[in-house]
Amino acid sequence: TKSVAVSIPNQEVCAADVPLAVDATITDGVSYAWNNGANITSAINNLSDAGNYSVTATDSYGCVSSADFFLAVLDIPVASITETHTGAAYFFDASNSTSISSNTTYFWDFGYNGLTGTNATEAVVYPWPDPSNPVTYNVTLTIDNGCGDDNATKSITPDPLGVESI
Repeated sequence: TKSVAVSIPNQEVCAADVPLAVDATITDGVSYAWNNGANITSAINNLSDAGNYSVTATDSYGCVSSADFFLAVLDIPVASITETHTGAAYFFDASNSTSISSNTTYFWDFGYNGLTGTNATEAVVYPWPDPSNPVTYNVTLTIDNGCGDDNATKSITPDPLGVESI
């Protein structure tokens, strides 16, 4: 029989779903030692707080292995749009949104010609408007981190003259 090492990947859990039961069980495991949590000597530990964790498992052959992992506890996200532009080229960034993770999905509606995007950062070139008849576009961002979703909207009015020219 072969010894099996304990292995736990980084974890994400919604705040509404804590405590999270994390299982470090290994074949022929006889003892477990966690650095924190509700059950620090069990194979399964209930964790409620975000942070770095470690567990050491020992099997019946005396082999010892450890695993380190990070637990992220996510709230419902809050969408935020940061915008910069050069001429008619607009750059949108959602990275200032809160409670985002590697699993967060993004959906942008740029309010122009059916253009959409699905990245945390996106760029759009809007048409130059007639200076006497400016056009406003409503940009909407929807983010979902698996614990909930949120929307943010920003109005964009391209100015062919630009503030610098006035």
